[in-house]
Amino acid sequence: MRPNPRSRFNPWADIKWAAKRRPVTYIAAFRCSDGIVLAADTLEVFGDQTQYAEKVCGENFPWGCLAVGGAGNGILSDAFMQLLMDELRQFAPSSGVSLEDKIRQTLTRFYAEDVTLQPAKQRQVQFLIAAHDGALHLWISKGRRLQRLRENYGVIGYDSPVYKHFARMLFKDDTPVTRGVVLSIYLLNLAKSTTNIVGGPENHVLTLTKSGVVVEDHEYLADIEEHLRKFNAALSEVLLVVNDASVPQRLFDLYLKKFEFEAVSLHKLLAISVAIRGAEGEKSQPNWLTSPYVRLAADFSITDDKGRTVSLEDGKLRLARSNRRKRQEEER
Repeated sequence: MRPNPRSRFNPWADIKWAAKRRPVTYIAAFRCSDGIVLAADTLEVFGDQTQYAEKVCGENFPWGCLAVGGAGNGILSDAFMQLLMDELRQFAPSSGVSLEDKIRQTLTRFYAEDVTLQPAKQRQVQFLIAAHDGALHLWISKGRRLQRLRENYGVIGYDSPVYKHFARMLFKDDTPVTRGVVLSIYLLNLAKSTTNIVGGPENHVLTLTKSGVVVEDHEYLADIEEHLRKFNAALSEVLLVVNDASVPQRLFDLYLKKFEFEAVSLHKLLAISVAIRGAEGEKSQPNWLTSPYVRLAADFSITDDKGRTVSLEDGKLRLARSNRRKRQEEER
């Protein structure tokens, strides 16, 4: 996936128009146990208008893959993404220059050639950069400086302490990419619900694994978003009850059983929707259920009212008739 500039305008032709582009966004990155997740909203505001904007991009290279997300001045973000990808297409690890040094050199050049041409008040820009070259790398820009993130996650843009709190509470070092995607959607939804400057019609999520960088399917992300909304509604009903010692045991048990039923049902419905999506895209995206990371449990199976069982075998969904159905057909 290559950079997709948000505008066809000449970046330096209309400074007044550029000044109206509000540097608001939310971009988060998580270095998981088996890869990296980079996520962003898709809302861009300029003046009294809004538009769709892709604020993260990624690309595969012979040596691995890299993705970058930019917050702040949208024109500068687009310019750096384009410059960085152009530079990395010519990069070879055997050249004696490390990947980190190459990114640092590109960032320095970007500030010298692009940022200095902007008016002083429009130079605010920051980047999260993720790479997989056999190892997992996560960097953040601070002005023209490039720093490795000390923690396994980072946030730029609309960086409210509330979002950092939930990221710190929910993210663990052994979190797999599957849950990293869920967490990124959870935090994006939180940002959308608490501010009017983070939003957009859909979320944009990239995953980096040993198989390369992948743009996550928007409908798959929408399924996760909907199930998170329903689960949060169910959780809110028991959150205070569980911590209220005055609730009678009989009433507490009823609340708990209801929550258990809703949680189990939601998990099963999500598994079914993921299985259906995998089956529908089998021709265009073979092995989507298990590659580049596992989206559906190996023990998944479901039986319909006709006795047919669908299960996951070797990364693909298989349809098998029940033994009772087989016997009925043999008797005929």
